[in-house]
Amino acid sequence: MQHDIIQLATNYWGGKRDGQRMPTRASIDPADLAAVLPNLVMAEAIDGGKDYLHRIAGERAEILIGEHMHGERLSRLRGSSAILASWRNGMDLARTFKAPHFAQFENEESRMTVRAVFLPLSDGDENLAAFVMTALTDESPTIEE
Repeated sequence: MQHDIIQLATNYWGGKRDGQRMPTRASIDPADLAAVLPNLVMAEAIDGGKDYLHRIAGERAEILIGEHMHGERLSRLRGSSAILASWRNGMDLARTFKAPHFAQFENEESRMTVRAVFLPLSDGDENLAAFVMTALTDESPTIEE
């Protein structure tokens, strides 16, 4: 059976909400998302939300963005300014509205259209989105299950 990577991540996120606006970071187990892990990024909002620290960054996600992101702050990435602006915007919107944000943008270097869903996660306080989980895909958006 084939599943869209973005739909799979969104369904998982929704299933972890437990009646809340968004799930907690503690409720998310990346091992549950093994099929999506290469396309997954988990970032923590730092400095009052002025920056993001990429805690998890799958290999495919890094290729799609064109940056090594694992362990890096968003402010220190030096890739395409258009991609990084879209990346920041997606995370900011998901955190601000505490709801999934779907986006599509172009990676001019690789000439790929990147689709993404930015999914906010709380640190236990339902009023604060402290983390963002993102699933990315390109022209091959399905995986075999």
